[in-house]
Amino acid sequence: MSRPSVPTMIRRQIEQDIRDGVLKPGQPIPTEAELGAALGVGRSSVREALKVLERKGLIDVQPGRGRVVSELSSGWIESPITSFRSVSELLVASGYVTTCQVLNTSVGIVSPEEMRVLGIEEGSSVIRLERTHLLEGAPIVFMQETVPVALIGTESLNEDWSKSLVAVMAKRGHKPVASRAGMKAVHLPKELANKLPAAKGFGKEPWLEITETNLDSFGQICLFSKVYLKGDLFTFTFIRTDDN
Repeated sequence: MSRPSVPTMIRRQIEQDIRDGVLKPGQPIPTEAELGAALGVGRSSVREALKVLERKGLIDVQPGRGRVVSELSSGWIESPITSFRSVSELLVASGYVTTCQVLNTSVGIVSPEEMRVLGIEEGSSVIRLERTHLLEGAPIVFMQETVPVALIGTESLNEDWSKSLVAVMAKRGHKPVASRAGMKAVHLPKELANKLPAAKGFGKEPWLEITETNLDSFGQICLFSKVYLKGDLFTFTFIRTDDN
């Protein structure tokens, strides 16, 4: 699997420092020379990473002060809508300790929708998972996930699917690292609500439906998922800037 570029690794380290509070809103960013020396990299790589952080709104350039952590970064830290996270990571970031329950695992022939999204041939085999996360016994997440058998093999059916799907795919060299996603508010479809434990009345409550096409580090589509999040328990933030 290819490694991230040096500027990408620098950017991720600075983002982590902002998340962890090592770098706080309004605090000056070390100079390019200081960062390069501390990280053992060239100034050009540091400059490229900082430019990306400026475009993301995490760093401001202020006259007389240089680069500082943006006041907007606090909103980005909470739960940025553009940050790629697994469901497990999202739950941890939201402060929820849940139990994952596997509802169904199966191997079948790709459907027309799955074939279109995954870009695989008609007649190809896929693994389908249906899982839920329970908070104090009540479902707060429902997941439908489809993976091409060609990527992870049928032997993966023996995995413990109550754990991370991303980790299983990483072991086989196809860890999802980015996605194209759409989100909308829905009522949980009745046929899905009927599969969930303790789902009485869930059809009347708002859920967030996230339809996601996931890509691995090679840019290959590796996972198609539909995730339903209980609407009153999850909040996402996003930063808006004036590009004019």
